Amino acid sequence: MGTETGVKMEPMEAKFSAAVGGFRFSHHKLSGAKEKVGLKVKCSDNRTYRLRPVYSYLEPGKEVTLTIARLQAPDKKDKLVIHVA
Repeated sequence: MGTETGVKMEPMEAKFSAAVGGFRFSHHKLSGAKEKVGLKVKCSDNRTYRLRPVYSYLEPGKEVTLTIARLQAPDKKDKLVIHVA
């Protein structure tokens, strides 16, 4: 992710289990920008996931916390894409 811009996300994966039930949250740090970049976050299933922020700017030396909330739903694999420009 973001090799030209230097943007990194820690942790790289969010894992949820339907066995736990209810709303589940996963928090991720976006950092390492070489210059100010814009971020746009997209998901393959907008009915199951809530993302915050969807749009943001990342400044050099700063961090943005991405929060992924998952509603109760059957286990399946989904994709999350972060566009960096």
